[in-house]
Amino acid sequence: MKCLFFVFAFLSAASSFAEESLAGFLIKEYGKIYLSSRTTCGRYEVSTSSAEVTNNLRKLTNGDAVLATANLDLRLCQVHIQSIDYVGLRRLLGIWQSDAGYIDIGNFSSLKIYPKFKVEAKFGPLDFEVPTPITYQYSVLPSPGKEWVVFLSDSKTTTFATLTLEKSKAVLRTYDPDSGAVTQELHMVRWKSSK
Repeated sequence: MKCLFFVFAFLSAASSFAEESLAGFLIKEYGKIYLSSRTTCGRYEVSTSSAEVTNNLRKLTNGDAVLATANLDLRLCQVHIQSIDYVGLRRLLGIWQSDAGYIDIGNFSSLKIYPKFKVEAKFGPLDFEVPTPITYQYSVLPSPGKEWVVFLSDSKTTTFATLTLEKSKAVLRTYDPDSGAVTQELHMVRWKSSK
């Protein structure tokens, strides 16, 4: 009977530290970091032994979405993050203006680009059509420096890009997959926040 109890206790402890994928929103309070999630605990205190994960957590702000590979301790409501797989940057949400047009980033997975168009006014009423927006699915991944890695996908291709993000400005650079050369540099200014 003692052996059975020991096996059960060991299995319970092992399952409380199981490595799994955890999605949630980052909370920074009083020098500690938490991940809120719709799971048993609701809110997990975050720890990591990885310098890379520590640096990535520093770059994130309150309300950012995180998908991480982590070890969960359900008894203590703690999470030990092994790696950050994807992030959703709350400060990226909103409408941005650029030379290419307006970029509407309404959520953490898709964006729409409304290309600029010119209306040539002649004497009389104006007839014009607003161009159809170009819709992209996107994923943001952490990177070692100040930039974020972005993958933009439409119905035909996936494009590698980097994003430098400041309070009201951003620069999105896309790259040629073969040569690695910058193919486009999009300077964006916040037009309207979605907060």
